[in-house]
Amino acid sequence: MVGNDGADALREGRLANGLNYIVRSHATPADKVELRLLVRAGSLHEADDEQGIAHLVEHLAFGHTRHFAPGEVVDFLNGQGMRIGSDSNAFTAHHFTAYQLSVNRDAADRALTLLADWADGGVVFDPAIVARERTIVLDEMRLREAATKWSGEYLDAMFAEPRYGARMPIGQEAVIRELPLARIEAFYRRHYVGPRMTLLVVGDLDAAQVEARVRQAFAKVPAGPAPAEPAVVAPSGERRGFTQFQAQWLARSQLNWAWVEAQPAARPFEQELADYRRVLAMMLVQARLGMEPGYWPLADLTPQHRQWILQLNSKQGGDRATVERMYAAIEAARRDGFGDDEVADGKRRLRELVEANHPMEAARWTSAALVNQYQVAALMHDNVYEPAQLHALFERFAEQTDAAAVTAAWRDLSAQPTQVVSAWRAPSENATAFVGIDDDEVAQVVADLGARQRLEGGRAANTVQLMAHLPPAGTVAKREDAPGGGVLHLANGATVVWQRQRSPSEQMGLSLTIDGGQLSAGSPEWLATAAVPFYLNEAGWGGLSREQVQGALAGKTVMLWPWVDLDTHGIGGAARAEEFETLLQLAHLQLLEPPPSAAARDYALSRLKAGSGQFLGAASWQRLYAPLVWPYDNWKDQDYRLLFPLEVVTAHRNLYGDPARWTVAVTGVADPARLEALVARYLGGVAPRAPSRAAPEPQRLQPHAQHVYGGGPAKREASLIWRVMAPEDFDGADAWIAASLADILRQRLMASLRFEQGDSYGAEAGHGMFRSLGVGLWLRASVPADACARTIETSVATLRRLAGEGVTEAEFQGAQARSRKWVADLPQMPVDYASAVAFQYRMGGKAALAFEPARLYTRARLDAAAARWLAPQHVYLERIGCGGTWGDHDLEALWQAPARVAGP
Repeated sequence: MVGNDGADALREGRLANGLNYIVRSHATPADKVELRLLVRAGSLHEADDEQGIAHLVEHLAFGHTRHFAPGEVVDFLNGQGMRIGSDSNAFTAHHFTAYQLSVNRDAADRALTLLADWADGGVVFDPAIVARERTIVLDEMRLREAATKWSGEYLDAMFAEPRYGARMPIGQEAVIRELPLARIEAFYRRHYVGPRMTLLVVGDLDAAQVEARVRQAFAKVPAGPAPAEPAVVAPSGERRGFTQFQAQWLARSQLNWAWVEAQPAARPFEQELADYRRVLAMMLVQARLGMEPGYWPLADLTPQHRQWILQLNSKQGGDRATVERMYAAIEAARRDGFGDDEVADGKRRLRELVEANHPMEAARWTSAALVNQYQVAALMHDNVYEPAQLHALFERFAEQTDAAAVTAAWRDLSAQPTQVVSAWRAPSENATAFVGIDDDEVAQVVADLGARQRLEGGRAANTVQLMAHLPPAGTVAKREDAPGGGVLHLANGATVVWQRQRSPSEQMGLSLTIDGGQLSAGSPEWLATAAVPFYLNEAGWGGLSREQVQGALAGKTVMLWPWVDLDTHGIGGAARAEEFETLLQLAHLQLLEPPPSAAARDYALSRLKAGSGQFLGAASWQRLYAPLVWPYDNWKDQDYRLLFPLEVVTAHRNLYGDPARWTVAVTGVADPARLEALVARYLGGVAPRAPSRAAPEPQRLQPHAQHVYGGGPAKREASLIWRVMAPEDFDGADAWIAASLADILRQRLMASLRFEQGDSYGAEAGHGMFRSLGVGLWLRASVPADACARTIETSVATLRRLAGEGVTEAEFQGAQARSRKWVADLPQMPVDYASAVAFQYRMGGKAALAFEPARLYTRARLDAAAARWLAPQHVYLERIGCGGTWGDHDLEALWQAPARVAGP
């Protein structure tokens, strides 16, 4: 398959067997191809005694196919730098199963062969693989038990009958254990038929050649007949409440109000115009309540249903006052409508949001973004527009929309009978202040406010400028060239390292990194130092409240946040090139001294209290390091009570006040001259602030002699966490090596625990580089409690073999491929990219910015690092929920036992 000639080409069609396909040539990023196979066979297509089989079939597809022997699918994906469960992803939903691959262009033909095997009946139902995957799915079921329960309950709150909750894709344990292999295979052959399938291929390829290959490779897909589709479940037609007390993904608790309706049967211009007006109305009401950047009100629930959602941050969740505030805004907009100026401002924000997420120039779209758009359109029966078409369409919508039309759209939408009022508690916020939804109280609020003649909440959001007056510009004292970009030395002492734009779709990343972190403070200041990021996010910046800052950012995709780690701290963020000045304005405001605020102090402390024992894994780390030297979670109630806002302000000055300590990395730079002018003004214009005290000398923390800790009674699902802490100095290349070793360990444990023993759904791994700790690796596996002993034994054998024998040539080549893929993908991860640039520059100066893994480390260096870092004295184990007693002497015995086979 040859490369793209520079012009996009689109081919779409339907094979004689009913399979639909779209092939598109798109060269961003170069040499990459995205593939999707969508099969309209999900959990609602299962018989009562087949629940979970659609998901099990998805698992089996990765085991053995006509052209891929057992293990070869995983080997192929690993060779592409992909990993099961991330890039090489598949998932099963109620209405469909989706397979998605991301490969290099020269592997696209092999990837099509794999997809064709899945589509045309080429999955081999090997009894041994089926038995193994049954066990793995049961482990996945245990891991996701809580999420499955609340997800089903939330869906059931929307519909007239509890069908979605009863048919969650993970299935039923008895079915997974006992359904005969013949029934599993029969489901696959019955439902994997052409009329149920859509194939999507987008990337740096020749569309005509790939289309010909598709027509040949997928011609053998069975034509059916396709089984009947499941009956459509009707929305409830009433207002219901729902409460989730552990919304792990939220930073702030919320009250949501949602309206559920049927998906439009078709989407002609008139329907699209009506939806534009509804989106605009929702955004205007949301702005009155307080809008988070990037808010979008419309979400697809199923191919037949969608929901419109309003959100209100509130640590009280669904208490009466919060419900009243939410409904007052809903009812006031229904009664009084919207003003002309408010609608004009809303149109501007909506246009900015569309431009941010759907760039006009096709080259600024990635292949992944395009294929995902096609996927949504195929599954939800939506329209697909080229970028220029979409923007022209929105201009027509805006011209044909006035305040009266938006008001009418809001009245129509808010009158939809199916409504869900839900409260979601962020686990970091105080549970005692959080109130769940009471259906009767919500009904009373609706009745009471409906009877009032005047309502608060009808005022348009007051938009303010982020900076009314620009700060005086600083100067650039010195300029240097560097691989991929350059270095600017500002007169106030700050260093700015920048990298040129590598992809037209690339956003700009920002990372301001400072050595210090928690350990830059003495123990009396640890609490104030840890509070700084939360305090900043609540106090507002530059004289603006948090709500005003949110209002100024509405319609933009700017992200920026402060952070404090163990021995580094800083600010990170990303923005489109057009919004980079806004990003730097936010950074400038965050670097200025914040005002004293009791409310911000209270919010920060509530976050720290609620995260007690979890903050940076403090509970585990305090077992590994002495509590008196580990700078987190050593605080008592009196410490919280005695923290004054001025102490947090002082901690901010000590952390951020000296620009000479800043290493600022900026990626995605298309205009170096503009960058220089902006950083000179917003970063170079920040004057140094004298610290309240001299920073302590850096120290190397020493772990305890104890190597095994944790325990407790046996649980249904136990966790084993391995930490490798090698207290040695490192350079930038060591970070690549640590990442590669962590991934190799994960792959070896996956092979043993999942593909051989069938004990675990998977293993997780990661690495960290801390000057105060050294080089760190971590591994985590969740297993049944009765599998703890053999899992520990397998893990030790895996560590011993890797330390003693090093990596295989295949593993080394795979590590290099994975590193190259990560480098190639960096332009699509602007925050990670900027952070990596800052880290590498701090470790090795300009020379380290080349980002060429093949030149940074060899197989010999990888082996030497494994031998040093994986030594027994550096390895620590935390057991959670395994039951029984197990200690250092047991671990030592495993290290000294005769070696057994555990590895590739």
